Amino acid sequence: MSQIAAYGLSGDPVTNEHRWVLEYASEIYEKVFLVMTANTTKKYTFPPLDRITMCRHLANEFSNVEFLVLSDDDFLARKAADLGANVLLRGLHNNTTKEYEDNMYLFNKWLVPEVKTVYVQPPGETDQVKSLSSGKEREIIRFASSSLVKSIVGLKDWKEVAKDLVPYYVLPFLENLSKRPKD
Repeated sequence: MSQIAAYGLSGDPVTNEHRWVLEYASEIYEKVFLVMTANTTKKYTFPPLDRITMCRHLANEFSNVEFLVLSDDDFLARKAADLGANVLLRGLHNNTTKEYEDNMYLFNKWLVPEVKTVYVQPPGETDQVKSLSSGKEREIIRFASSSLVKSIVGLKDWKEVAKDLVPYYVLPFLENLSKRPKD
């Protein structure tokens, strides 16, 4: 049986954590579907088109990743099964996320028992040293949640900090966010 995974995220905004999970998945699974989801109980900072653009950029970084948007009236687990995925990836950020994800795990197991949930958590360290293709150069990858990234926009030197927390293609969206009037 081929291993196909689905990974859902809102992309509000895309962060290095999301990128790490997708990179990890693309190395393990034959095919990965990156599915942009919408949580009806969540108020998003970025409009759908911006989130789609960020997620599409993320998916395009990997040759075995396909991007799609989940319709508002569908369940991610059911969509994963419809796509032929046998794994539903769930990214963990912290203990609060784990509690929420445990509830989602039970719900998804009841809804679509043939799709297995796999938790993926970036390394616990603040910084991960990642060897580049040359094997000699190194870059520091820093992880932060989407909410933390949004909270720093507008603070002193926020651009310098943000460039270490998100992929380069997210920075223009954060710049636009910084120009919006405060609520």
